Amino acid sequence: MLSVFWNVVTVLSTAIEWIVLKLVLDEISNQKVNKIKINTSFIIAALIIIVLTIIDFEMNLKLLIGIVISYIVYVYNYDVSGKKALFVILIYYLLLMGFDIIGISLVGFLNNTKDMGSIIGNNIYGLELIILSKFMLTLIVPIIKIFKIDLSNLKKDYLDLVVPISTNIISIVVIFGYILMA
Repeated sequence: MLSVFWNVVTVLSTAIEWIVLKLVLDEISNQKVNKIKINTSFIIAALIIIVLTIIDFEMNLKLLIGIVISYIVYVYNYDVSGKKALFVILIYYLLLMGFDIIGISLVGFLNNTKDMGSIIGNNIYGLELIILSKFMLTLIVPIIKIFKIDLSNLKKDYLDLVVPISTNIISIVVIFGYILMA
């Protein structure tokens, strides 16, 4: 029964991530296909990641697959250049991982936990982490709407920003790997 609970939590958590991504992309880009195609592609993408999560697929490969699928879904469904799509997707995943790290720190601090690896798991700390990090993630959408964030001003700067963003993502993956091995 407990594994069913954690599978449901995993499905809801992944669904929130993909719903927020869709809302962000809807806000910052114009759609080039109808809503049914967009929604279907997001559902299929989310289902792929959910299945990979449930079968305990290797975390770093799942992250890479998620980034690639997100990029494909973005370019296919929205009127956007490849550079802008790469930039937006990498920023989104950097924020997603950043919120996880902030959540790990806050949950560890609030619960006086010295072993950060115990926070990432199917326990009460893991549930606190998921709730906190997904709450922070959902705050992206109103922030984008309120501040009317427009990425069209970045024209040639996309590639200059993609390298440091990619480096930060790799650093976070390495840090997560170290936390899990400790």
